[in-house]
Amino acid sequence: MASQRFSRAAVAQRKSPRERKNHVVRLEFDDGLPALSGMLSDLSATGARVLITNSDRVPVKFTLLFPDGTRRRCRLIWRSEASIGIEFASA
Repeated sequence: MASQRFSRAAVAQRKSPRERKNHVVRLEFDDGLPALSGMLSDLSATGARVLITNSDRVPVKFTLLFPDGTRRRCRLIWRSEASIGIEFASA
């Protein structure tokens, strides 16, 4: 049985469509901890999924640095052993 998180109903409830990506990104933290690198898996106007080891080290708020130098403030929405779901802060 599919979980609600991965069901078609949950996908239909997303705020904006997602595009598959495969870019290395950097997570920078406000508390002085060393930055982490991850792989941007999918991206939408409102958030993203990042594949990352040590997801337990990611705080609730951080900055995501894209390959083109763009920085976005983020809020952690969910985490699993190998990835995180994030929401972009409003501009």
